[in-house]
Amino acid sequence: MDVAFINPEHLVHFLQLLAFDDESQVPGEFEQVRERLLNDDMPLHFVLTEVLPIDKAFRVDWKDFDGFMAGIEEMTSRVGLSDELLSELVFDDDYVEAAMPQVQSAFEAYGLTLWRMETSMDEYIVFLSQSADDAPLSGLLAELGLMASASDTFF
Repeated sequence: MDVAFINPEHLVHFLQLLAFDDESQVPGEFEQVRERLLNDDMPLHFVLTEVLPIDKAFRVDWKDFDGFMAGIEEMTSRVGLSDELLSELVFDDDYVEAAMPQVQSAFEAYGLTLWRMETSMDEYIVFLSQSADDAPLSGLLAELGLMASASDTFF
């Protein structure tokens, strides 16, 4: 990927928004993303899921319900909501597409937004932000060339 087209300030700000209140890992994450973009022929959204820990962003096959829920469990654990949020979730079926809006609704009650990007490979890239950051995050995603949807545009 041509790193010259990615504004480093936008990428750092994006990583800061995913970090919530712990930005200590952002410089290292930025360097890892930058290195991968320079050395690998992978799009930014895939590099992010390779570099960032699963509790910040993960990639999941659209049929992998257990993988989706494992990633959600990691995210809820990071923000201290594992017991509360996960206990609220009861699914009618085990389809990722059906679960996403329900999980997002549960996150919204805690001031969080679950984002998802569709890929061309029957996968989703999922990440979590504070709802207060939705507007700046949406703008950053557009600047970085990442197309993602927040709660109101789930399916």
